Amino acid sequence: MLYDLNARVRRDHPREPGVWFEFKPLSGREARKAKAAQAERAIALVSGMSPDRLAQLRTMRPDGAAAVTDHSQTYDVDTVLEAGIVAWSYPAPLDAIGSLDEGTSDWAFNEIMALSLRDAAEGEASGVESVQPTDPAPALSLVN
Repeated sequence: MLYDLNARVRRDHPREPGVWFEFKPLSGREARKAKAAQAERAIALVSGMSPDRLAQLRTMRPDGAAAVTDHSQTYDVDTVLEAGIVAWSYPAPLDAIGSLDEGTSDWAFNEIMALSLRDAAEGEASGVESVQPTDPAPALSLVN
């Protein structure tokens, strides 16, 4: 699939009237970087655990409740925010992403992941055009 460099969507902040964000879906490279960063965090967390705690975690079973997809278990939130937020209405530069409150960070992360991941029911990704492997290499064109 070819990443659409112009794929952007503007969303109003749900708890701050008049505040908006522009998001873009993650490219494959950005998604891999976010996964690798999260994997490093998980390894660091597990490597610091005692053998008893690791054994306890291995024996834990889900309680049967409906599973909730938490993409922050797979993708590093900070990496996703830095790659996926392309503009906002705050009077601060984008390098202040690390200063977002937790609620705003969670909302923005979920918006970016919704744009980035395929909708399994429909089989399509937002803002991404696919090229079938059997097609000849497509010609790239720049449109102004």
